[in-house]
Amino acid sequence: MRREFAINLVLLLAVNLLIKPIYLFGVEVGVQNAVGPSDYGRYGQWLSFAFLFGVIYDLGLQNFNAVTMSKQPELLRERLPVMLSLKLVASLGYAVVVVVAAWLYGIDAQDWPLVGLAILYLAVLSLLQLLRTNVAAQGNYRLNSLLSIVDKVVLLFGVGAILLLPAWREALTVERFFIAQIVAVLIACILAAASTERTGGERWWRWDPAGARALLKQALPYGLVLLLTTALVHIDRVMIEPLSSAGHYETGKYLGAYRLLDGINMIGFMFATLLVPMLSKLLAQRSEGHDAGGGVRLLLQQAGGYIMALSVGLAAWTSFHASDITALLYDEATASWGQTLAWLMWTAVGVGLAYVYGSYLLAHQQTRWLNRLFVVALFLNVLLNFLLIPRYGAVGAAGATVLTQAIVGFGEYFRSASLEGAWRMGRHGWSVLVYLPAVLGLSYLTHHLELSVGLSLASQVAGCAVIGLGVGLLADPRSLWARAKALRG
Repeated sequence: MRREFAINLVLLLAVNLLIKPIYLFGVEVGVQNAVGPSDYGRYGQWLSFAFLFGVIYDLGLQNFNAVTMSKQPELLRERLPVMLSLKLVASLGYAVVVVVAAWLYGIDAQDWPLVGLAILYLAVLSLLQLLRTNVAAQGNYRLNSLLSIVDKVVLLFGVGAILLLPAWREALTVERFFIAQIVAVLIACILAAASTERTGGERWWRWDPAGARALLKQALPYGLVLLLTTALVHIDRVMIEPLSSAGHYETGKYLGAYRLLDGINMIGFMFATLLVPMLSKLLAQRSEGHDAGGGVRLLLQQAGGYIMALSVGLAAWTSFHASDITALLYDEATASWGQTLAWLMWTAVGVGLAYVYGSYLLAHQQTRWLNRLFVVALFLNVLLNFLLIPRYGAVGAAGATVLTQAIVGFGEYFRSASLEGAWRMGRHGWSVLVYLPAVLGLSYLTHHLELSVGLSLASQVAGCAVIGLGVGLLADPRSLWARAKALRG
């Protein structure tokens, strides 16, 4: 399973690193520059607002399906029609709740189209993610990896062409950008549905009230996990506008920094899409007495080492180059944009740990423990936002996010280690203590040599790979040395 994880992770990273950075910095940055930070702040605010209620359209079905179908893929044919019918009803209920909540929140009349488009976009995106769990549960990890970039490829060619034509660029609005995203995700949904293995003539929809109730009862604990994690990630974006004197401008600044963090977090999400079904299968095998080789712990060590090497290395580099990056990307960037990014990028460490060890805890069905942790982190995040945003704006929200995500990530790490019978897994603790100052020194050096951003980043990646191998985050140095000796012999 570790070899399968490594192969599929390389494929997943390759296709995503080829497409998604171009999309993020070519399309999303282009859209923000075209419409301005205030309009883009409106887009981000209402997208985040609608996302806060995501548990209603998801109901925990995505994570529940990823865990249970990997253990029993034969359940797909009887569960899929009921699950899709339940999801349709849930999406309609979700739309009603968001509209009422936006009205109570005091939405301006001009923002109602954004709310409606955000509802539709998030509902179809959730459908795509659910369909992809079925593809992964059937063992088609590589096809699932390709499905993860379909919508971005469509947007890259569609919206990218608009941004290159001055007359069309001037006509671009955030509402039209939303419509393009919805069309792209619908195309990906069609491909995911066509890739799902089903019996010929089987119906896609079947309303079965008893089956829907049973499915809902099992999925709801996973739904609470989604509700709390969604609130933890998006509550700061919703709080900036009412708490900051600059309003939408500070929200736009924060979203500009968060876009770069999203680039790293996407990689963590890729880890999770592979780890949840793989760990679920390994834990099922362990319960049957087939994990004598410690496959679960070894897979966690491997994934944890990879994510720490990546997140710490890129966060360290960004700390020294944040102002250069924001000035390069955004027309209205100031020094405070760089400060926001420098703080916010350290969130990648906690989020990366949460993706790896949270996947294990979900596969281990530790939903009650996870929900308690998220409640504590959410309460702390809201409190810190109330204290920091009025004084520091987007920078204050970034500091609150770093602290609360670190609590979540390291909490999940220690819980996983405890369940595996050890308070530490492998040499990662000592490895990170050596790795962190080494990559900080490397980042300082590349910054003060005044290299270009691209050359500096390439040097950081190469240096992190060498240091990561040396301290044992990316591989066991002893096994590498043994292989080298065997090749020489």
